[in-house]
Amino acid sequence: MLILLSDFHTNWGYIAAGISGIVGLWGIFIRNSEPPPRAFYYGVGLAISALLLQIVIGVIVANGGVDPGNQHVFY
Repeated sequence: MLILLSDFHTNWGYIAAGISGIVGLWGIFIRNSEPPPRAFYYGVGLAISALLLQIVIGVIVANGGVDPGNQHVFY
């Protein structure tokens, strides 16, 4: 079970980072829009949810004894 979660955590990290990057770029492009469109707030919520899911799964995998690897040294 932990191996499946570990694989999901690895792949989901790229997806979560991509979603966050896209929404961040969207925010830059609409920065002068007053007020920002409602869809932007849904995008921000989606990005936050994706990252929170990544964190929760990472904590579960780490507590299960799976080696987190070198990329986690930065935080």
